[in-house]
Amino acid sequence: MDPETPPPPAPPIQTIRVWADTVSRGHVATCRDRRCKEPLWFAKTCANDRAMPFDGEIKPVSTDTEPGTGRPIWVVDRRRVHFGNCPGARRFRK
Repeated sequence: MDPETPPPPAPPIQTIRVWADTVSRGHVATCRDRRCKEPLWFAKTCANDRAMPFDGEIKPVSTDTEPGTGRPIWVVDRRRVHFGNCPGARRFRK
């Protein structure tokens, strides 16, 4: 590769929007799958207001607010959603 050619840009990360006021402030549960047993944190999604489990502490990649109410929104990395990493995720999705 030519030393003056810049590397290709990294692909954009996929994100999910969650209500900042629903983000759990610590480890609140452990995955019930016997092969996994990961600690889980939860937040409600803006799309359907349902609780979504995350691997590890939830940290925003950016923030936003709902235009009508000013309610704070965190934009988080979708790769942290536990369903994408758990070997038994299909059994627990509703």
